[in-house]
Amino acid sequence: MAGTRDCTDVMHTLAAINVITGALTSRLYGIRVGTRRKDSLSKTKRMQVAFAHHLLDIARANSADEYPEVVIVIDNAPWHRGQPVDWALRRHPHLTLYWLPL
Repeated sequence: MAGTRDCTDVMHTLAAINVITGALTSRLYGIRVGTRRKDSLSKTKRMQVAFAHHLLDIARANSADEYPEVVIVIDNAPWHRGQPVDWALRRHPHLTLYWLPL
């Protein structure tokens, strides 16, 4: 269970489950709604970076030696694309994204 202190913050949960072992890989990413971001990044860009880090977590939990191909089923959220995501996928070519149809 995750919550926020005053219900004005936003908590995003990124999660993946290994359907063979049942192991869960997750990452919580919180955003303070009322605070202006000093990095001046958009929400999409911040979420792209969070998703890229989640992909690195998945790669660490599911090594290429043990799992030559890891297929990750995702929707068409804008943060599932972009340079940070491409960078993570280049670092771990055994990860494959499967896009759900629109």
